[in-house]
Amino acid sequence: MTYRTFTNDIVRMNNTYELPTIPATSWLAQIERIEKFHSILLEECNEIIDIREKLNEAGDDNATVVLAEAKVMLADLLGDLIVYCASEAERWNIPLADVLKIIMSSNFSKLDENGRPIKDNRGKFLKGPNYWKPEPAIKALLEGQSVLLPDTPNVPLDMDEVAALAAAQMKVSGTVPPTLSQADATPVSTSHSDLGDSDNHPAPLPPSTR
Repeated sequence: MTYRTFTNDIVRMNNTYELPTIPATSWLAQIERIEKFHSILLEECNEIIDIREKLNEAGDDNATVVLAEAKVMLADLLGDLIVYCASEAERWNIPLADVLKIIMSSNFSKLDENGRPIKDNRGKFLKGPNYWKPEPAIKALLEGQSVLLPDTPNVPLDMDEVAALAAAQMKVSGTVPPTLSQADATPVSTSHSDLGDSDNHPAPLPPSTR
């Protein structure tokens, strides 16, 4: 399954299960929805307790079977979380694929001066000296603006190019966060009405140009 196919399935699922779009101008509706989504995620994440309890059943005589069962439980949990989050993004008219590109590019800026990862004892990424926050670029994206790398005009949002350019910048002179070039940027629509055809199939992102 490609991400594009997954996105199509999310749109179809939301339509099938009558999950409406969250009104953009109704703060009461948004508060109510966030509270419900919070409850759903807490309920799902609590399944980690079941996985931990399953792993605690492992011993020398049954480890292979127990570990396999726990892995199935974990795969199901992770899949459910991704589906819930993707469905929620669709309801809020958030172009999740583009948001993920920004976040992943930001993650690569967390490396240290030598391009090495910085992690705590849990494996969580820590912020290096060249880290830039993704929120400004996400804000620009949601406002319908093109997100461009600084000093690199006319480069549209493309994960492979963003990561490569960010890595090159870090090696040469330290990374700089993506920003908007108001003079050079061409606004791009992120509304769902412009992202797909009549069958709710999202259109592909425009090819990269320089």
